[in-house]
Amino acid sequence: MSSIQQDPGSFRDPLSKVFVGDGKVVRAFTEMGAADISAVWNKKSMEKALESGDLIESNIVAPSSVGLGAPWVSAMTHPLVPFISYPYEWTFSMLQDAALLQLKLTRAALVDGIGVKDATPYNIQFIGSRAQFIDAGSFEKRRKGDPWYGYQQFCEMFLYPLMLQGYLGVGFQQMLRGSVNGISIDTMRKLLPASLRHPRKGRLTHVVLHAAAQKRYADSNVDIKKQAAKSGLNAQVLDATMKKLEKLVKSITLGDKSSLWSEYSERGHYIESSLDEKQKFVRDAVASAPRSQVWDIGCNDGVFSRIASAHSDYVVAMDADPLVIDRLYNTLKAEKNDKILPLYVDLTDSGGGVG
Repeated sequence: MSSIQQDPGSFRDPLSKVFVGDGKVVRAFTEMGAADISAVWNKKSMEKALESGDLIESNIVAPSSVGLGAPWVSAMTHPLVPFISYPYEWTFSMLQDAALLQLKLTRAALVDGIGVKDATPYNIQFIGSRAQFIDAGSFEKRRKGDPWYGYQQFCEMFLYPLMLQGYLGVGFQQMLRGSVNGISIDTMRKLLPASLRHPRKGRLTHVVLHAAAQKRYADSNVDIKKQAAKSGLNAQVLDATMKKLEKLVKSITLGDKSSLWSEYSERGHYIESSLDEKQKFVRDAVASAPRSQVWDIGCNDGVFSRIASAHSDYVVAMDADPLVIDRLYNTLKAEKNDKILPLYVDLTDSGGGVG
């Protein structure tokens, strides 16, 4: 008998729900949801995303094979993610790479006549240093004239947090932790005023004009979908918009990259013998028994995370300094390391399971 249970966080999508149990994740689809999946799943963009690992491994099965009945008419199984992380635990570079993955998949799907319902970083997880899209239910057959429904969400949950840190030097993590919906358009307009000394790329288009458009249509009875179709908002126009967004996201960079611990590996905290002793202690401890997962709390530059990864299936490397974690993430990404997950975690001010 199956022991899978519906995940309590799966409630927004009326066409599918997520269940967890028996060592796997199951996404079950209603009749309408199943129709969308069958229409898009064999397209080249989906096959390529699965082959590259950009999209989580997914297998279509009969609901009865995983212990589900009505109203579910189709289901899909996925492997468990080793460790669930949240956007407010990511660093600037991690959120930036997640944003680029969202745009990459959305653009590729558009070519195949596929729409993506949303654009939230909660649909992405990191397997070590590799970003992976985990929400197969986000894809649907695109109807002629459909706008990019995830544009506002992309701005509020990806672009604005990156702008906040890149342009103003303010970490985005606290704001994402405070709101599951990200940074609102109105809030960003106030945070990034026109009076800034230097012009900021993307501010006019994606903040000022976006805010004006939102205000214009907020109290109107205009059918935006119909208006978009009449205005020639075709796939080529949407792709051009996303291409410009990709360029904008890549152009945003961190300013001051120094922090208390960012030069940790070069500092003389230990005499050589003491460091050797600590490394030996950690190596002996993790090698004493098989371990599926090890947490390195206060990982700094990841020296001990690497030792642990040689003797365990997976390591979660945590530190309260986001710049240290950002540096570690970029190093691990260059190595294509999928066994160590770097996260910004302050145990004195830990976040809850938001999202």
